[in-house]
Amino acid sequence: MVTDKEQRAHLLEAATCFDSPALFDPLARNVDAIRTRHANQHIPMITGALKCYEAGGGTYYYNIAQNFWHIIQGRYRYAMGGVGNGEMFRLPYTQMLSMVNNPEPTINETCCAYNLAKLTKDLNCFNPDDASYMDYYERLLYNQLVGSINPHQYQVLYQYAVGLNASKPWGN
Repeated sequence: MVTDKEQRAHLLEAATCFDSPALFDPLARNVDAIRTRHANQHIPMITGALKCYEAGGGTYYYNIAQNFWHIIQGRYRYAMGGVGNGEMFRLPYTQMLSMVNNPEPTINETCCAYNLAKLTKDLNCFNPDDASYMDYYERLLYNQLVGSINPHQYQVLYQYAVGLNASKPWGN
């Protein structure tokens, strides 16, 4: 961790070069700007925004992370905690339709679950009395992350299939 204030300011300035105003500005105002975006490409950007807040970047960055997390919870996540349909955030509130209409197991990318778990853990540090963070973390951990590991041989799931007649497509 950098302790020199001048170096820290330079690093924060460098980090803000990765800001995405088209994504960040609406999210800072609690406007859903994630529809049709690649899920796992953007979740780490939100975690980075929270790190900018932690480094002194202002409440703008905290609001991005907090609002994104709540938008995911209310509009895009499946009951098990995962997100994504074909690696994308699709239409909000359509999880049931995607499970019924998607013949391929391309729902709930495990990488997204891992990155959402990291974001959730970090947000919980700022709100330790809000049980919703660790409730969601537990849901992701046991339903998707642990559930994506084959207990009989070294294999994992890239996407965790859910829906009618779904099966786990194990691989490496």
